[in-house]
Amino acid sequence: MKMSDIEKTIIKEIADNGPITFADFMNIALYDKNNGYYSGGKAKIGKEGDFYTSPHVHSAFGEVIANFILKTKKFLGIEDLTIIEIGSGKGYLALDILNHISACTDEIKNINYIIIEKYSDNLVEELNKYINNIKIYNNISELSDSVNGIVISNELFDSLPFHKIIYKDNNLQEYYLDYIDGEFTEVIKDLSHPGISAYIDRYDLNFSNLKHLEVNLLAGKYLEEISNVLNSGFIFTVDYGYLSEELFSNEKPQGTYRCFYYHSVNSNTYQNIGNQDITADVDFSNLILKGNELGLEELKYTTQAQFLIDWGILDIFEKTLKADGKSSNAIKNLFLPGTMGHYFKVLIQKKNIKEIEGLYPDSKLKVSFGIN
Repeated sequence: MKMSDIEKTIIKEIADNGPITFADFMNIALYDKNNGYYSGGKAKIGKEGDFYTSPHVHSAFGEVIANFILKTKKFLGIEDLTIIEIGSGKGYLALDILNHISACTDEIKNINYIIIEKYSDNLVEELNKYINNIKIYNNISELSDSVNGIVISNELFDSLPFHKIIYKDNNLQEYYLDYIDGEFTEVIKDLSHPGISAYIDRYDLNFSNLKHLEVNLLAGKYLEEISNVLNSGFIFTVDYGYLSEELFSNEKPQGTYRCFYYHSVNSNTYQNIGNQDITADVDFSNLILKGNELGLEELKYTTQAQFLIDWGILDIFEKTLKADGKSSNAIKNLFLPGTMGHYFKVLIQKKNIKEIEGLYPDSKLKVSFGIN
């Protein structure tokens, strides 16, 4: 079988440096400059792709987030609001947010929209139909001035490379990738980074033998970069994941990593390299703890379903149902139990905002229990 260019890249890396961590493998598989799943333009979202995201399901997702943004602007007490979206993809969420804001208020004139996206696809021309002077950067660290506003991301942290860890014989060890006798082979060795044990030691966990888990050291670094550019405002994170107690539970002995290929979930990590997504559930406890260190206070942690209901998606659903019943069915997938609304979580953090009374409109309808 013919070897792909990305497989050659991985094999060379192993030949030059010895077995590589899963995080290093994942970084090549997803972000190799020419052949990575994301960087090579192979990531496909939607019916003909590998997976769905909420903005692709229905514009109501962006409309509800726009409602949240307009409310937070009042609490910031500023004339000009900056919105930073990290990992915008094709720009669907940005378009839905800006579309709704421009339709319901003249606030659009006082909003600066910044996109952080390494792999933008002619976004500027499309988005400039809604807002002038939109800016796109490859990395948030490129922003020279701190901002007052809101930083949003949808499925950002789950796409960051992680370390694959195993608890075996009362010891934490790590999976590495080697190339032996013409095949990619996983080997178990000592931890590659002291930060891995420090990460896990923060939690009071009692692992059973042969427990597998994923440790994402990059998530905290990304959050720190976000905090560095945010003078005051809110950080709005949507992703699938759990708090540490549930995420690292022994009820998940194999961990949570998986691959997506044409809407099929598999664990064949070393097949279709560069042509499939690799991901794991996000550790929201890590984002909350790291946020506390950075002066980012937790405002709300809940399910996507509860957030959407709290901020008015039922009104949008009712209006859409009257106009287009088929379209309203798509909205259900955003918030009904057993759908994306249940598995995806929302974390809202605030920085240098003292007065928040009346900001969050808790709905009387509760669909998420055990989560605030």
